[in-house]
Parts: sequence; C-alpha cells; structure tokens
Amino acid sequence: MAALRKRNSINQRLTTAKEVNFGQSAAIQSVLEMAGVAAASETMVMLLGETGTGKGVLARWIPWKKARAGPIRL
Repeated sequence: MAALRKRNSINQRLTTAKEVNFGQSAAIQSVLEMAGVAAASETMVMLLGETGTGKGVLARWIPWKKARAGPIRL
C-alpha cells in the first residue's frame, strides 16, 4: 500500500510540476545533463542504482522532458 501511495505521489508531482527538483549537486547535474540528451533523442536508457535513489522519478522525467521540448529541429 505504501508503494502505491509513493507511486501516486511521484506521478502527481510529474504531471503537475513544471520541473522536478532533483537537487543542485554536481553529480545530479551531470545525470540530468545525460538524461536531457536522452530526452532529445530516440535512445533507450537503462537506469541502474540502488533502491530509493530516484530511478523511477528520473525514468518518468525523461519522456516528460521530451514532450515539453517539442519537435527537435536540426
């Protein structure tokens, strides 16, 4: 039941928020830069990490970011 509440909370944040706050550390900024590149392409992404590190949030953020970017212009 707790997992379902957590999933619903994450989904609500991603559907209502303009941007998810992942933090300001250099490490997360590097991850977001790579995720942004993935969002701008048709590349498949495999997210690896320990439980509770936010992989699910990031996995939902990538297509959200892609949808907000609109068509890619070359």
